[in-house]
Amino acid sequence: MPASSHEVLCIVRDITDRHRAEQALAEQVAFEALVTAISTRLISCAPGALDAAIVAGLGEIAGFFAADTAFIDELSADGGTLHLSHLWTRPGHEGGRWRGQRVDLAGFGWLTARFERTGHVFARGPRHLPPEATETSLVGADDLGVLWVRLGAGGDLAGVVGLTWTSHEPPATDEVLGLVRFAADAFHGAIRRRSVALLAEGQAEVFEAIARSEPVATALLGAGQLLARHTLGATVLVITVGEDRLDLVAEDVDDPWVSWFAERPLDLANPYGQAVVTGEPVVVADALSDPRFGGDAVPEPSFRSVSVLPVRSPRDGRTLALIALLGAEPAATTRAPACATRPSPW
Repeated sequence: MPASSHEVLCIVRDITDRHRAEQALAEQVAFEALVTAISTRLISCAPGALDAAIVAGLGEIAGFFAADTAFIDELSADGGTLHLSHLWTRPGHEGGRWRGQRVDLAGFGWLTARFERTGHVFARGPRHLPPEATETSLVGADDLGVLWVRLGAGGDLAGVVGLTWTSHEPPATDEVLGLVRFAADAFHGAIRRRSVALLAEGQAEVFEAIARSEPVATALLGAGQLLARHTLGATVLVITVGEDRLDLVAEDVDDPWVSWFAERPLDLANPYGQAVVTGEPVVVADALSDPRFGGDAVPEPSFRSVSVLPVRSPRDGRTLALIALLGAEPAATTRAPACATRPSPW
């Protein structure tokens, strides 16, 4: 276009969208490289070190997006309970949640309905969530943003991977955040490999103890440790059934719980005796309010629930032993936080 000597022609082009696209592409490439590095470490990691490697990987994912916490909530095999299995927190943001903590399944149900469409859900604080999400404590009052990513693909729903922002602003959009699903796939594979390896290792230890003709109590202790590894957050006890009493399998014979169980009669007045008599599992959802046993269901008041599973003889059906899963919260086999009066014996 011609212009006179007294005119200046300027052409301005808005490249904001192009710059944003280039920036997103660069972030995507960098994040994919990070996920590849995490996946490589998880694949080469020994099964016993996978939990620490998963937490380290969560920290790297959180650091990439300037998040303050990163976590994995695992769903039990029967889909009945959800527990916090892995947690990374930025220094200075510790506290509030602990490994094994039970998570509200109502909130999880709200998420899974949305996972069917996108595989992840991102919200910039509670004000961007409907009441059904905030009422189930999916987000805290101080959360500036939360990301949830499906753990497991297709029909293999195993839980959720999440990020939260409390002191840093979350990303403006989920354009790159959606890529966390690739990290979730790596974590899911590592969790499955860890479970299979630890199960095989635990079974080998139990059968080796039996093959060496070690005392029955030794083999039962091994079985209890095996169960504890696969019952996240529960305090697992193994109890043998004698002619007229219950014997807690414990490394310390002076353990006060040994005498407590020995004093439980083998009748229907307590959940352990009922399991022996009937040969059927007994579940006490809330030890404080259950009318059947009058508070005589748990050895310490720090526990609120218990599931008692009988081990029966294949020959005559007689109950030979009991497996008790103690929980600190009603209707869940969940361990109490660090202030609980009794740690797991395993």
